[in-house]
Amino acid sequence: MKIRTAILVAGFFACPALHAQVPGAAQPTPPAATPAAGGGAGTAPAADPFVRQPPDAPPGVVEEDWSPRHLSVCVESFSVDLADAAELHRTISNDQELYKVILERVGKGTATQESFSVICARSGEKSAVESVSEISYPTKYDRHVDPTFGNTVAKNAGGGQTKEVVAAADVLGPLVPTEFNTRGAGTIVEIEPTLGQNNDIIDLRISTEMSAQVDFTRWGKGDGELETPAYENQRVMMALTLRPKTPMLMGTPSRPPKSKIDPAAAKKVWFSFVTVNVIKV
Repeated sequence: MKIRTAILVAGFFACPALHAQVPGAAQPTPPAATPAAGGGAGTAPAADPFVRQPPDAPPGVVEEDWSPRHLSVCVESFSVDLADAAELHRTISNDQELYKVILERVGKGTATQESFSVICARSGEKSAVESVSEISYPTKYDRHVDPTFGNTVAKNAGGGQTKEVVAAADVLGPLVPTEFNTRGAGTIVEIEPTLGQNNDIIDLRISTEMSAQVDFTRWGKGDGELETPAYENQRVMMALTLRPKTPMLMGTPSRPPKSKIDPAAAKKVWFSFVTVNVIKV
């Protein structure tokens, strides 16, 4: 009886092993290799951080729409005669058509291209381009004792003339600058573009500024005269939603009416456009 029991138990444990050797039977898939700390032979390769995949994509499959992209932002300004500018704005409501008509006028010489800037950025990141000259000017002055002014003064006493010694502290020299400020004059463009998931809508934060040092403002007279630089500024700052390769009118950052750069500025209007192109990397 004991012998039969031993035979049955041995047969019970042998059956699974025999089943695993049956030809054509499905074999279990071995688990994937787990990367070890510090890498080494036999570990799975690290994922490429520059390959973007949708969350539900199977391993090794990269979809075309998920490849990295940059955004190239072009800012242009054109000046048009005041009467023509008003007529264009009244008769053309589409920014793309307005841009096309102004370009045609530039070719004919009835409009002038005033500026052109291009700047590139990755989606969701800030970028800036500057073309400026740094101008320093004093903001605070002080008077110092100047011994070259002399230490005596003449006085008339009883028909005669005498000299009285004056303390050096009572003789003040000209104004001397003690603190300065620096400001750039030129063109500055700052952007922060964000590309939508369908690659067809762009949210754009943009700031453009054109400034020029045109004169000096003078205060006082003699050795107490002060001067500070005078500037002309043209600035646009906004947030837009637009489509790729589609010009959009940002505004009319015209020169001030009494411009010293362009005396005819009061009769001109500047149109500023922005166009964004999506560049696949």
